[in-house]
Amino acid sequence: MKASCLRWFVTATVLLAAVTASLTSAAPVAKTSPAVTISSRPQHAMIPAGGSMDLALSLADSEGRPLAGELTVWVNGEKGASSTIALDGSGNGRYRFQATAEMAPGIQTLELLHEATKTSQKLYVDVLARTAYEAFEKAAAELQVANLPVHLLFIGDSLTDQRRGQNYVDKVAFWLWKRFGDQATVRNAGVGGDYILRVWDRLNGKPGSYRLEMYDDLYRPMPTHVFFFLGHNDSKLKSTTDYKEAVVSPDQFEEKYRLAIRKVDADTQKKARMIVLSATSSVYEITQASAEKRRAAGKAHNLFGKPETLEQFNAIARGVAEECGAEWLDVYEPTRRHPDKPSLFTPDGVHVSNLGNRLLALEILRHLAE
Repeated sequence: MKASCLRWFVTATVLLAAVTASLTSAAPVAKTSPAVTISSRPQHAMIPAGGSMDLALSLADSEGRPLAGELTVWVNGEKGASSTIALDGSGNGRYRFQATAEMAPGIQTLELLHEATKTSQKLYVDVLARTAYEAFEKAAAELQVANLPVHLLFIGDSLTDQRRGQNYVDKVAFWLWKRFGDQATVRNAGVGGDYILRVWDRLNGKPGSYRLEMYDDLYRPMPTHVFFFLGHNDSKLKSTTDYKEAVVSPDQFEEKYRLAIRKVDADTQKKARMIVLSATSSVYEITQASAEKRRAAGKAHNLFGKPETLEQFNAIARGVAEECGAEWLDVYEPTRRHPDKPSLFTPDGVHVSNLGNRLLALEILRHLAE
């Protein structure tokens, strides 16, 4: 009995030693890799069907030091034809995106993956029919700027904040880059849910303002053009007033819009072009049906895009723009009169689709070309 216990003890000890040795002799845990950044130039591209675009890719660590290695490119969830991009010692490489004949027009999603650090970055390429591409090409060729460099600042609500990387601001930025290279930059300071009262508080740095950080270093670099694109939330009607009162009263809208434009004009030393966009039209049949559904459920809500109210707020915005010496850009009528209006909007009837973002970008480029 004692002998068998002794044998068991010796065997267990040997096994324990073996396990301990295997654990202590295993490969050391890899050190955490520094945070890396994958960049592309351009950051968003628009190309004609059947065309191609070379994207300049780069990889750097958290301190901006270039990293060599490889990037894997996935297009719409599948590895691209040239799926592995070798980066040189400066952390740079190129990827040619080809819009194949069978590729449907619209947004194509590219995901760049650095396997070593499991870092990824998404890019968006908008493939257009040839005629649509040529319209943008013409507007970009006619762009008029007094001096270079130029820096565009966009202040807006969710129509500016949503679809970052592929929205109208990104499309404008692409054509500016095509025309002027790195002499043109863009800042998107759009905040979803914004109305003029929030904009005014944020411009003044009021503590506790909603997403106050979105206006950090708002004027760095100092803008040459400032675009205001508001009114969609201000003009929505409250169900608690039987859709008779807007979230922001017309008087408040007028007062604070005037103050906001004048403040930004002063903050930019009156050297930037102030450009006020109207609110877009909405698909009222959709927004009205959504409101009725919520009313039937007994829930408080807002009614977006009632035509008479939108037109009232747009008239106020236009009057304020003229009074402040700002330029006026009407995007209400182009969206209202569009032959396929629903295609410009997402299913909620308020926010703009890729086609809607194209329309906005083209109107802005044409305005800058005048």
